[in-house]
Amino acid sequence: MDSTVSPPSKVTEASNKHATSSNITKRTPLITDIEHFGKRYNVYRGDRTELTSDRINGGGVLIAVECKFNSEKLILSERSGLEHVCVKISFDSCNVYVFAVYIRSVHKTAKFLEFAEIVKMVPYNENDIVIVCGDFNQPGVKWVKADDGDYFLPTNVSTEGGIAVFDTMYDCGFHQLSNIVNPAGNVLDLVFTNKFYEMSLIESTRPLVKSDIWHKAIEIEVTIDENELTAPQSSEIYAYNSADFDAMNAFFIASDILLGINRIDDLENAFQLFGNVLHEAIDSFVPKITVQKSTDPPWYTKHLKHMKNVRRKAYKKARETGNFDEYNAITDSFLQLQGQLFKSYISRIQLQIRANPKHFWRFVNDRRKRSDIPPFVEYNNEIASTDVSKAELFADFFENQYTQSDNIDLDQLLSECGDISFDIDINEVDVMKALQTINVNKGAGPDGISPKLLKNCAHSLSKPLTMLFRKSLHQGCVPAALKNSRIVPIFKSGKKSSASNYRPIVIIPTIAKLFEIVYTQSDNIDLDQLLNGCDDILFDIDINEVDVMKALQTINVKKGAGPDGISQREKY
Repeated sequence: MDSTVSPPSKVTEASNKHATSSNITKRTPLITDIEHFGKRYNVYRGDRTELTSDRINGGGVLIAVECKFNSEKLILSERSGLEHVCVKISFDSCNVYVFAVYIRSVHKTAKFLEFAEIVKMVPYNENDIVIVCGDFNQPGVKWVKADDGDYFLPTNVSTEGGIAVFDTMYDCGFHQLSNIVNPAGNVLDLVFTNKFYEMSLIESTRPLVKSDIWHKAIEIEVTIDENELTAPQSSEIYAYNSADFDAMNAFFIASDILLGINRIDDLENAFQLFGNVLHEAIDSFVPKITVQKSTDPPWYTKHLKHMKNVRRKAYKKARETGNFDEYNAITDSFLQLQGQLFKSYISRIQLQIRANPKHFWRFVNDRRKRSDIPPFVEYNNEIASTDVSKAELFADFFENQYTQSDNIDLDQLLSECGDISFDIDINEVDVMKALQTINVNKGAGPDGISPKLLKNCAHSLSKPLTMLFRKSLHQGCVPAALKNSRIVPIFKSGKKSSASNYRPIVIIPTIAKLFEIVYTQSDNIDLDQLLNGCDDILFDIDINEVDVMKALQTINVKKGAGPDGISQREKY
């Protein structure tokens, strides 16, 4: 079965849903989400396991919610033997809880009794909307239209499990909306809700995923008093592919600041002035373009996007008139063209996989459903909703992951190392070589300087960069311009709104990356000599059992064994 959730004045279409819940047959953990859904949806699964069933085939449930909505999976019972999944979708005015479940009709009464108890655990408030749906009807149970509303009442309920489930639903104030029968004349899929007067239910004409004849796709439209969704965000970026690098090189060669960079004694000031010159050139010779963030797949063309809009309007008209003929014809054409474009896109990727592997990985990453940070992030019982407050929460979490031993004096170690004299020589050839090998496919760092600028202006920038790097090494100091970094939270697993489920990735300035390339690849720097220079330093470091215990407690026991054959769980 499929169900949809939609804000007001936003028409929900059967094959372009905002949220869907499904019973998928023959579903196993080996089947990935992308076989049914792409980057556009967050998918929450309740796969069949040995705990929930002794059968291999059949069963399993999932709920898919568009990424533009703030959603999260709720764990209502840690050791449940029930095939179910519950998702909370947050709106400004209320929350929508979707609970999907699958129970075989021949299951023991205990399954239905457990279902009745778990439903009571959904943490909804008076203004929230709850939808409990799935295949859990009892054999012989028929449904008749109620006299006081658009919902149905059960008849012929005779089993203990059925009585427990339906009594629980009505005790919670839930009403059943579906009376769609299959070819055998049975109603298998039920939809209970606490707000039946705020939603409508019909048989879907275009299900999101293929459904069998015994479980017809159901479409639910929910009315929520919510403001219209904001339009896709747009931003301005520098178009380096259209930059005038000839004019930029001439600008750098004629710059008085770059010509006299070696005469500036203050290292911080020298790097700051160098960056100012680069940014002045970027503003002068690199055009800006406006890009709009889109969730459409990369194989969508302008014509297909136009057909998508036409199809949406046709659906709205069909809902008003009750005639779906025009909508069905447009949908057939849309799906046919979409399939052709997708096959063509895949063929191009396959042909270019050796010559241009980045296109293949771009496709893989797109299908991995990498969504942005959710609208709400929580950590230590604090909830952040603005960009600034989210950044502060992530900073608190990442900072707490670092613990410094009280027995190690880092200041002492650094002061002792400072007495060693390293004879390091960097020349312009080293810098030129590094500039020519820099990866132009990487983005700009926190310094805002693109690798494309450095590589295309290597001849005009190699000399001032050599002077700056030499000055830094000779003074034994790294300027602040090279130490500023940007930390990006990368989601690992679990609850997306929890900051503790992210790991930090540090993005350093492009000039700092270049500096690293220079001193690691230079023929004039003997790294072995540098390391040998530290042999004479005696580090008085005391590591005690407390330090080791702290380290062991931070091990992720979900990781596999390393090359030593020892699992993380054994270490823990």
